Amino acid sequence: MPLADIALAVGTGVVNDLTKWSAFDKDIPYAVLATAATMNGFTAANVAPTIKGIKTLIRARAPLAVFGIPSIIVEAPFELTAAGLGDTIAKPVSTADWKFNHLFCGESFCRYCSEIINSLEPYYLDRPEDISNRRPAAIEALFNALLYSGIAMTVIGTSAPASGGEHLFSHTLDMMSSIDGALHDLHGRQVGLGTIFASALYDHIFKTEKPICHPFPCDIDSMFWGPLAGNVRQEYEQKIPILQAICEKL
Repeated sequence: MPLADIALAVGTGVVNDLTKWSAFDKDIPYAVLATAATMNGFTAANVAPTIKGIKTLIRARAPLAVFGIPSIIVEAPFELTAAGLGDTIAKPVSTADWKFNHLFCGESFCRYCSEIINSLEPYYLDRPEDISNRRPAAIEALFNALLYSGIAMTVIGTSAPASGGEHLFSHTLDMMSSIDGALHDLHGRQVGLGTIFASALYDHIFKTEKPICHPFPCDIDSMFWGPLAGNVRQEYEQKIPILQAICEKL
């Protein structure tokens, strides 16, 4: 017999992921009482733990329900809401990466899932100051966008609708923090920076008239990854055939 019939996650981020993972492990349902608009994992079935130093994606189970008290979410610490904004603005870049993978790697693509939050984006992208000013309409739209973004990931069965190369920047910072001992920032704030870098990369690619495709390195940078090099190498080697196939198509 399980110790409980249902689990309830009260909070965001780590609290949500630990509850989701534990409930899945114990084969019991769970629900969420969100306290901030800080991430899109509330409605997602995925858990992203760090195992043996490597950021990993595990398929678990989506919650039965997600609740949120508007006044609490609006008045949540601003850095949490900013993290939610950072997680959400990754959508255009992650969609571009998803379409790229669809064209060159044969990955399935769902237009509905890719456009699920399009109608909400103007509320916080056109007037981002409304987020910092705690305008209820803007934060409500942001929170709903995070919920629908998580639903899209659950529907398609992968993180592709909301996570692309910009998330790898955040994952790298998380992994490096275990090496150098420096604390990493909130996931969404790191993703926001990753989105800026990824957008600049796309801008550079589009401005290049005759891009030249170079082969991917045959190995990782062991000096950079230090004690994680062995585990990182194993993950990288699994991706080499896909990377080589992309180069041939380009």
